[in-house]
Amino acid sequence: MHKATLYETNNSMQQLDAAKLLSQYIDQFKWTDNESVLDVGCGPGNVTSKLLLPNLPKSVVKLVGLDVSPNMIKHAKNHHTNPKLEFVVANIADQNLESIFLAKFNKIFSFYCLHWVQDQRQAISNIYNLLMPGGEVLLLLNAFNPIYDLYEKLSRKPKWTEYTQDVARFISPYHHSKHPISEMTALLQSVGFNIHHCDSNTSSYSYRTVSDLRQALTSVNPFLERIPSTLQDDFMNDCIDVVFNGNLREVFPLDEQTVRFNYTQIIVFARK
Repeated sequence: MHKATLYETNNSMQQLDAAKLLSQYIDQFKWTDNESVLDVGCGPGNVTSKLLLPNLPKSVVKLVGLDVSPNMIKHAKNHHTNPKLEFVVANIADQNLESIFLAKFNKIFSFYCLHWVQDQRQAISNIYNLLMPGGEVLLLLNAFNPIYDLYEKLSRKPKWTEYTQDVARFISPYHHSKHPISEMTALLQSVGFNIHHCDSNTSSYSYRTVSDLRQALTSVNPFLERIPSTLQDDFMNDCIDVVFNGNLREVFPLDEQTVRFNYTQIIVFARK
């Protein structure tokens, strides 16, 4: 989960969805000169530098990538250099997050990060407090995703129970919700956001080979590093077996190599 190079080379789904979202919303932002921008959950930095930065007006003076993983930030600093870019280790759910930044931001983006945060109120409050008055946010996160059902199924296998006891930490807070948009809307309003768009979107992604699927699952797996190296291949083999044979919701094996995942996103565009 914290292996930056592995994640960067296997996050094509995340890149596609971020690019699509930017194409839909970037023109709706209101820009002025000399603005600063924050990317929450920047990971290895490739989406920040190769997708987000090129879509920002040239008048933007600073783009800060924030991530909780020191390994991700180290990789980002080493591989994604630009005079406008800065990368910082921080937790968006930290109660003292504001003390890290000397100035606030005009715009905040977050692509596929916030579903990892169990304390949604603290994270959304921090985002609000890091914005300047009139600032805008664009957020993309998972509501339902079959990968969470995969984690839960694996956690019930006796062989893996001791390594997955905290599985609930890695499930989106909205995965089992019957009304994720109502929950998110209420949360945004309670901290003070003026919501312009808060809705769900169902999307799909197909892995063309078992190798591609395995690499993608490995790159985001939160349990693998705590499993003994002698058992890691067995664990990943079980992951693949459950995907193809475990009757997961919204997972559709198309042949012996190809599988399609359907998943539901939460998309937020709001102003302070």
